[in-house]
Amino acid sequence: LHHLRMAESLDLKFIKGSSINFREEVRKGRTVFVFEFWATWCGPCRQSIEHMTKIQKEFERKGVVIIGVTQEEERVASRFVDQMGSKMDYKVAVDHGGDAHKLYMEHYGVKGIPHAFIVGKDGRTVCWHGHPMEPAFETELQKAINVPDKVEVVDYKGMSEADLKLLSVPQLKAILKSKQVDFSQCVEKTDLVNLIKEKCY
Repeated sequence: LHHLRMAESLDLKFIKGSSINFREEVRKGRTVFVFEFWATWCGPCRQSIEHMTKIQKEFERKGVVIIGVTQEEERVASRFVDQMGSKMDYKVAVDHGGDAHKLYMEHYGVKGIPHAFIVGKDGRTVCWHGHPMEPAFETELQKAINVPDKVEVVDYKGMSEADLKLLSVPQLKAILKSKQVDFSQCVEKTDLVNLIKEKCY
């Protein structure tokens, strides 16, 4: 596992799929990103496209977002992506400033494409990188998904009981954990709320 500066600093121009607010996604801590570096002129890249589409469909509900990243001219990449249609059914972006290339390809000394990087829910940890057709790709992707979601501790001090009840169960548990309060006996959501009122104020 390697720690780099956050994926949230990336500036990519999306040419397929809606653009991503990386800062917001990293803050939520629920998304596993796959940055797959490719080019239209690369034969092996073309061969891996349908495989990446299959992986995106398979893992979409588990919070995986695949982004095909190219440094080619936008018009060249867009024409190719349009021609591929539903066969290339994941997000595609142009890395004009070379941010993603520097952060991943150059940092790891990778020259060949296609090359995929699995970035964990913290937006910082590169869990695995390699050729996207390698069997290890799917195995390591599943491992990254299995890491528990990061839940930020909400500023609860000024909240009324009604406000607390609007928080999710993981958010309530995160508050109790931050105060090292044992909540193992809590069964209902209201039990968590009552425990916060009793122990955390």
